[in-house]
Amino acid sequence: MKKKLFFPSLRVLFGGVFFFGILLVWTSFQSYETIASLLNKFADDGSFESFTLARFQALKIPLLFVGLLFSVIATLALAWWRKTQEYLDRLFKQAWEFNNLFLQDARTFFRDIRDAFVRLGRLDAIILTGLMAAAAAIRLAELNIPLIADEAYTYNAFASKSLWQTVSDYHLPNNHVFLSVMINLITHLFGNQVWLIRLPTLIAGVLMVPAAYFLAQRLYGRDVAVLSAALVTVYPILVTYSVLARGYGIISLITLLILILGDRVLGSKDHFAWFLLIVLSAVGFYTVPIMLFPFGALYLWLFMSHVIDEPGPYRSKWEFSRYWLTGGFASALLTVVLYAPILIKDSDRFFKNKFVAPLGSDMLLDSLWSRIQVTWLEWTFSVPGWAAVLGVIGLILGLVFHNRISKQKIIPLQLAFLIWIAVVLVILRPDMKPRMWLLLVAPLLIWSASGLVGVLQWLSGAFRRNVPLARIFTIVMAFLVLLFGLNTVPTIPNRWSQKSSYERTVIYLKDHLREGDLVNASTDSLSQLRYYFGVYDIPLEYVRRSGKFQRAFLAIGRETDTLEKIAPVDGSNRPLIDLKTARVVLEFDGLILYESYPAP
Repeated sequence: MKKKLFFPSLRVLFGGVFFFGILLVWTSFQSYETIASLLNKFADDGSFESFTLARFQALKIPLLFVGLLFSVIATLALAWWRKTQEYLDRLFKQAWEFNNLFLQDARTFFRDIRDAFVRLGRLDAIILTGLMAAAAAIRLAELNIPLIADEAYTYNAFASKSLWQTVSDYHLPNNHVFLSVMINLITHLFGNQVWLIRLPTLIAGVLMVPAAYFLAQRLYGRDVAVLSAALVTVYPILVTYSVLARGYGIISLITLLILILGDRVLGSKDHFAWFLLIVLSAVGFYTVPIMLFPFGALYLWLFMSHVIDEPGPYRSKWEFSRYWLTGGFASALLTVVLYAPILIKDSDRFFKNKFVAPLGSDMLLDSLWSRIQVTWLEWTFSVPGWAAVLGVIGLILGLVFHNRISKQKIIPLQLAFLIWIAVVLVILRPDMKPRMWLLLVAPLLIWSASGLVGVLQWLSGAFRRNVPLARIFTIVMAFLVLLFGLNTVPTIPNRWSQKSSYERTVIYLKDHLREGDLVNASTDSLSQLRYYFGVYDIPLEYVRRSGKFQRAFLAIGRETDTLEKIAPVDGSNRPLIDLKTARVVLEFDGLILYESYPAP
């Protein structure tokens, strides 16, 4: 009975699709004035202001294409209706079979996760739990560090607005959209305190510890897993980005997760794992487009491993290729769907943003070494020199001992990353800022740990009783990290009680601002001041660069700003304040607040 009702209803639906396609084609041939007059009838105020001539011209060709596509598909389906029914019958049967396989794989996937925790053993379970607790303590201790300009701007310009504005505004690449959406939801529900803005990245930073453990365990074994988790727990640059409301920490977590899933789909025809790989990849792209680096490296590794190795659980190499291609295209399609509001509203802001424009070929080569140096300095900040050197040695040894210690002996994952990154740099020529490469830190720590453990395992063979040097070393390292995390806990209350210079400045202004005052600062400092104005419910009308004023407060960075630079100016670019009478009312490390009055 249901089938008898379904196909007649579907036939009517195809008829509707045909007429809708014709409507789209007709619309594409009409003038802007004709369509605008029709839309204006549906607007409450009689004017559909968002429908502009430029937007209509940009939509004409897509409307024509989509309209023709709908009309042709509907026509073919209705003209050969019996074949359409037969095709849909087969399609529904295949979909039903796929659904059963998908649900079965999902049950197996979650059962394997449970079994992975069960197989940890008591000692490793205690170590991993302790490392996660240590990671949380270390990051909580840093959670109250001063808000940086990018964080403040992301909140002010994107996350504090309506949800639609958050997902559709990309006037600057500061909008790490997935993170902005999470911050939007959290702050609208619970408030806009700094720790709430940073909560998503804090959670991601802690979850990197078990993610690093299980990735290293899959690739190398439990000794490398313990050492990798310990390194991720305390590595300074990872701790820092775990408490900054920027998308790079989330990308770092997603990188580890998709590498775990990639290793799984290489050895198991797991539909649910492929699905998660698609979704997580798209979420990564939706956070920051630099997801292209780990995504491309993983897919290159899967391709290279597939070409060289046997098809394994797949019936043939062609079957694996179908999954590989479907996964890649599905990730790209889902990414486009997620970015659709931005692409529809203003695609030029996304594709032609000057802040992410490619460098010239000569500039890329000139900046390559300097960027590598800056990245190295940022990565090794607060890391002892001997530890940094030991880490590099571990990376080299990881390649030397790859076939000895790795469970994936075909193609080193490091090689796929190296090749893919080189290709992307040559083709896209991005400005290689250090934060772009944060996603590599955790994998590099795992590869370095594999080299160090490999040497210790090799040295263990020199002893008659085969002393487990690697196991002893990794447990000692984990114990030291646990002690460090434990010692951090008592410092948390004191660190949380401290206020940044920007917050203290705004507290002062709240008590001293009066009608007619003006507050100004450099562009970077303004972002933080605007944020704290919102926290302390001070009207943002005070923060401005021009207009009449009775008194001006100017926040000056010690090295970057001067009174002349940020003073309100007239049409001739002359300062409107009396520079001679400006006086310091607050002075902090890195910030000075001046009080000044209009020039006579």
